Amino acid sequence: MVRYILIAIILFIFFTSESQNQTTARLTIESGGSVEFIFNSFFEYENGISYNDWTKLGVYFIDTIAGVPTAMTWQLDVNADDAQIIGVLGNLPLQTIELSVSGDPGPTYFAGRLQLLKSNQSIVENGPQTNLILPSLTNVFVSYHCGETAPFKLFGKPADYYSVDIVYTLSEY
Repeated sequence: MVRYILIAIILFIFFTSESQNQTTARLTIESGGSVEFIFNSFFEYENGISYNDWTKLGVYFIDTIAGVPTAMTWQLDVNADDAQIIGVLGNLPLQTIELSVSGDPGPTYFAGRLQLLKSNQSIVENGPQTNLILPSLTNVFVSYHCGETAPFKLFGKPADYYSVDIVYTLSEY
Protein backbone atom coordinates (compact mmCIF):
# COMPACT_ATOMS: atom_id res chain seq x y z
CA MET A 1 0.00 0.00 0.00
CA VAL A 2 1.29 3.41 -0.89
CA ARG A 3 0.26 6.48 1.05
CA TYR A 4 0.64 9.98 -0.32
CA ILE A 5 0.59 13.14 1.70
CA LEU A 6 0.66 16.37 -0.27
CA ILE A 7 1.33 19.74 1.25
CA ALA A 8 0.54 22.89 -0.68
CA ILE A 9 2.16 26.02 0.63
CA ILE A 10 0.27 29.29 0.73
CA LEU A 11 1.94 32.61 1.44
CA PHE A 12 0.38 35.61 3.12
CA ILE A 13 2.19 38.87 3.55
CA PHE A 14 0.85 41.21 6.20
CA PHE A 15 2.17 44.63 6.99
CA THR A 16 0.87 48.00 8.02
CA SER A 17 2.01 51.39 6.92
CA GLU A 18 1.46 54.79 8.44
CA SER A 19 1.55 57.95 6.34
CA GLN A 20 5.14 58.87 7.28
CA ASN A 21 6.34 55.23 7.18
CA GLN A 22 7.19 53.34 4.04
CA THR A 23 7.10 49.57 4.52
CA THR A 24 7.97 47.10 1.79
CA ALA A 25 7.61 43.39 2.52
CA ARG A 26 7.85 40.40 0.18
CA LEU A 27 7.79 36.70 0.96
CA THR A 28 8.67 34.41 -1.94
CA ILE A 29 8.99 30.67 -2.40
CA GLU A 30 12.40 30.15 -3.95
CA SER A 31 12.03 26.34 -4.09
CA GLY A 32 10.00 23.53 -2.58
CA GLY A 33 6.51 24.96 -3.05
CA SER A 34 4.86 21.58 -2.54
CA VAL A 35 5.87 18.48 -0.62
CA GLU A 36 4.83 14.89 -1.27
CA PHE A 37 5.50 12.18 1.25
CA ILE A 38 5.21 8.80 -0.47
CA PHE A 39 5.26 5.92 1.99
CA ASN A 40 6.02 2.71 0.09
CA SER A 41 8.10 0.59 2.45
CA PHE A 42 7.73 -0.94 5.89
CA PHE A 43 10.73 1.11 7.06
CA GLU A 44 9.02 4.38 6.07
CA TYR A 45 5.76 3.41 7.80
CA GLU A 46 7.68 2.60 10.98
CA ASN A 47 10.15 5.51 10.97
CA GLY A 48 8.54 8.26 8.89
CA ILE A 49 10.07 10.46 6.22
CA SER A 50 12.08 13.70 6.48
CA TYR A 51 12.86 16.26 3.81
CA ASN A 52 15.60 18.53 5.10
CA ASP A 53 15.71 22.16 3.89
CA TRP A 54 12.97 21.30 1.38
CA THR A 55 11.35 24.74 1.15
CA LYS A 56 13.46 27.84 0.64
CA LEU A 57 11.66 31.10 1.45
CA GLY A 58 13.07 34.53 0.63
CA VAL A 59 12.20 37.52 2.81
CA TYR A 60 12.60 41.13 1.66
CA PHE A 61 11.62 43.63 4.35
CA ILE A 62 12.34 47.37 4.62
CA ASP A 63 10.64 49.88 6.95
CA THR A 64 11.68 53.52 6.66
CA ILE A 65 10.64 56.94 7.95
CA ALA A 66 11.53 59.69 5.47
CA GLY A 67 13.92 57.30 3.72
CA VAL A 68 15.81 56.30 6.89
CA PRO A 69 15.48 52.67 8.05
CA THR A 70 13.70 52.17 11.37
CA ALA A 71 14.47 49.56 14.04
CA MET A 72 11.42 47.51 12.94
CA THR A 73 11.99 43.77 12.45
CA TRP A 74 9.84 41.03 10.96
CA GLN A 75 8.47 37.65 11.98
CA LEU A 76 7.33 34.61 10.06
CA ASP A 77 4.40 32.48 11.26
CA VAL A 78 3.09 29.13 10.06
CA ASN A 79 -0.25 27.36 10.37
CA ALA A 80 -2.36 24.74 8.60
CA ASP A 81 -5.37 25.85 6.60
CA ASP A 82 -7.47 22.92 7.87
CA ALA A 83 -7.93 21.32 11.30
CA GLN A 84 -6.73 17.93 9.99
CA ILE A 85 -4.79 16.37 7.13
CA ILE A 86 -7.68 15.49 4.82
CA GLY A 87 -7.97 12.10 3.11
CA VAL A 88 -10.67 10.31 1.13
CA LEU A 89 -10.99 7.38 3.56
CA GLY A 90 -10.28 9.35 6.72
CA ASN A 91 -8.19 12.13 8.18
CA LEU A 92 -4.90 12.35 10.05
CA PRO A 93 -4.00 14.69 12.92
CA LEU A 94 -2.02 17.78 11.88
CA GLN A 95 0.68 16.79 14.38
CA THR A 96 1.62 13.97 12.00
CA ILE A 97 3.70 16.65 10.26
CA GLU A 98 6.46 18.51 12.07
CA LEU A 99 8.56 21.40 10.83
CA SER A 100 12.01 22.69 11.64
CA VAL A 101 13.60 25.90 10.37
CA SER A 102 17.05 27.34 9.74
CA GLY A 103 18.49 30.04 7.55
CA ASP A 104 20.76 33.02 7.12
CA PRO A 105 22.33 34.55 10.24
CA GLY A 106 20.43 37.40 11.91
CA PRO A 107 16.88 36.25 12.71
CA THR A 108 15.90 34.12 15.70
CA TYR A 109 14.72 30.71 14.48
CA PHE A 110 12.44 28.35 16.39
CA ALA A 111 14.73 25.70 17.89
CA GLY A 112 13.84 22.05 17.44
CA ARG A 113 10.74 20.66 15.81
CA LEU A 114 7.34 22.28 15.75
CA GLN A 115 4.14 20.26 15.31
CA LEU A 116 1.84 21.63 12.64
CA LEU A 117 -1.28 23.26 14.10
CA LYS A 118 -4.32 25.16 12.81
CA SER A 119 -3.31 28.24 14.85
CA ASN A 120 -0.42 30.57 13.95
CA GLN A 121 2.95 29.68 15.41
CA SER A 122 6.02 31.87 15.12
CA ILE A 123 8.97 30.14 13.44
CA VAL A 124 11.19 33.19 12.85
CA GLU A 125 11.40 36.38 14.93
CA ASN A 126 13.60 39.49 14.96
CA GLY A 127 14.30 39.26 11.25
CA PRO A 128 16.64 42.04 10.13
CA GLN A 129 15.73 44.60 7.53
CA THR A 130 17.06 44.23 4.02
CA ASN A 131 20.14 46.34 3.33
CA LEU A 132 19.16 49.38 1.23
CA ILE A 133 22.57 49.63 -0.44
CA LEU A 134 23.11 45.97 -1.35
CA PRO A 135 19.62 44.46 -1.15
CA SER A 136 19.44 40.70 -0.81
CA LEU A 137 16.83 38.34 0.57
CA THR A 138 17.02 36.68 3.96
CA ASN A 139 16.81 32.95 3.22
CA VAL A 140 14.70 30.72 5.46
CA PHE A 141 14.84 26.93 5.03
CA VAL A 142 11.97 24.71 6.19
CA SER A 143 12.38 20.98 6.81
CA TYR A 144 9.38 18.65 6.96
CA HIS A 145 9.07 15.47 9.02
CA CYS A 146 6.08 13.16 8.62
CA GLY A 147 5.10 10.18 10.73
CA GLU A 148 8.30 10.13 12.77
CA THR A 149 6.97 10.79 16.28
CA ALA A 150 4.66 8.54 18.31
CA PRO A 151 1.67 8.57 18.52
CA PHE A 152 1.58 10.06 15.02
CA LYS A 153 3.32 7.24 13.18
CA LEU A 154 1.47 5.97 10.10
CA PHE A 155 1.73 2.21 10.57
CA GLY A 156 -1.82 0.83 10.73
CA LYS A 157 -3.43 3.93 9.20
CA PRO A 158 -5.42 3.50 5.96
CA ALA A 159 -3.53 3.98 2.70
CA ASP A 160 -4.91 7.11 1.06
CA TYR A 161 -4.07 10.36 -0.66
CA TYR A 162 -3.98 12.98 2.12
CA SER A 163 -3.46 16.71 1.72
CA VAL A 164 -3.14 19.88 3.77
CA ASP A 165 -2.31 23.49 2.93
CA ILE A 166 0.39 25.17 5.00
CA VAL A 167 0.23 28.96 5.31
CA TYR A 168 3.29 31.16 5.94
CA THR A 169 2.60 34.73 7.09
CA LEU A 170 5.17 37.54 7.10
CA SER A 171 4.45 40.46 9.44
CA GLU A 172 6.10 43.28 11.36
CA TYR A 173 7.53 42.28 14.70
